[in-house]
Amino acid sequence: MKRLLFASFFLFSALISFAQSQHCLAGRYSQDALFDSTDIQITTDVHYATSMRWPGTQMDSLWIDVYQPNPNIDPLEKRPLIVMVHGGAFLTGSRSDMAYFSMEMARRGFVTANITYRLGWNCAAQDFLGVCATCQGEAAKFRVAMYRGSQDTRAALRFLTAHANDYGIDTSAVFLQGESAGSINALHTVFLQQPEVQQWCANCVDEVGLLDTTGNSFGPMPNVKGVINSC
Repeated sequence: MKRLLFASFFLFSALISFAQSQHCLAGRYSQDALFDSTDIQITTDVHYATSMRWPGTQMDSLWIDVYQPNPNIDPLEKRPLIVMVHGGAFLTGSRSDMAYFSMEMARRGFVTANITYRLGWNCAAQDFLGVCATCQGEAAKFRVAMYRGSQDTRAALRFLTAHANDYGIDTSAVFLQGESAGSINALHTVFLQQPEVQQWCANCVDEVGLLDTTGNSFGPMPNVKGVINSC
């Protein structure tokens, strides 16, 4: 875990360069923690979207955990945001998997948010090394699952932008950090555009809708400044 955290700090050069131009407080956004873990305020189980499960038609509630320096301790009113996206092959995993990263980044002055996104693509998690790993007849569904993850991440970004004042977020300084499948999710969220979708996944829109029309009606999505691509 510490090695993964250390690897993430290679991405800090870009974040620090941007942050220092906007947020010039000594010791902030560096490799060394600015705050103790007891100085971090954690808000759990924040509902950000309700979306139709796929496969299936059940409606799923989606949640965020937000980590931020305690406003009573930190004099800064607005801070850069890092949205954390967990891994798990779009089958398993939980937003709590990113709790360590969220805490450590919040201790360095960022606001961090762990998100839940919809999982599953007609492939049992315990069979991942069988039919799932080789995508035997499931490749089209796997593409929909990846697309659906981007829908949810975009919905989370819209929600956090709309509620920026509640969490002290600087919406001009938003980053994504993904791990494994979460990295795929983060990269798609930033770079995949709706006109490209039909060529990559012909049935995605028919199955789950457009990129920015599910989960909630907040908008628009912020301009993401960078992606921390872990694993």
